[in-house]
Amino acid sequence: MRIDTWIDGIPVGQPRPRMCRNGHVYNPSTADAWKRAIVQTIVKERCGMFFPKGTPVEVWMTFWLPAPKKLKTTGAELVTVKPDVDNYAKAGLDALTNAGLWHDDSQVAILHASKFREAGGPIGMRLVVFEATLTDAGVHPYLRRLLRLHRRFRRLISGDRFSRKSLTPGEKAVVSPVDSECEVRSNDSQTSCREGPHGQ
Repeated sequence: MRIDTWIDGIPVGQPRPRMCRNGHVYNPSTADAWKRAIVQTIVKERCGMFFPKGTPVEVWMTFWLPAPKKLKTTGAELVTVKPDVDNYAKAGLDALTNAGLWHDDSQVAILHASKFREAGGPIGMRLVVFEATLTDAGVHPYLRRLLRLHRRFRRLISGDRFSRKSLTPGEKAVVSPVDSECEVRSNDSQTSCREGPHGQ
């Protein structure tokens, strides 16, 4: 399942909730027109596509913003002014949820968002959505290293770096994840071992 589409319109970031004098909290409607444009496009192009609950999703959002008239540079440039790119992404994710593309936007496990502008260039959003996997090109090297570090840390805190069979019922394994130091503590004795880069 994959969606690769273009959405016309001026991207608008998700506004912050506001509070009335009587204490009522509401969401400003500044992004409503932009969200409707996203919903209309997705409903027309998804052709019944739906990511069920529990399915991880990867989303690429490239926002093309209006360029100021005084912009003299040629070609595209990265935008470094407000709204923040995560506000644009939040509005987009909310609209995709309203369009019924998935059960909930918490399914988005990988998110790429960027904002550009270009004098005389396009205005809108390039949207790509597909099921996420650990082997996605350009993503898996980082994730595989992260998972290896996570598994190594789990082994350290579980005491697998030294033999658990040597522990007596009154002893407890204590491991420092910073320098891989481990200690075997008991009620009447204490032994330590240092395996990390700082050990002797």
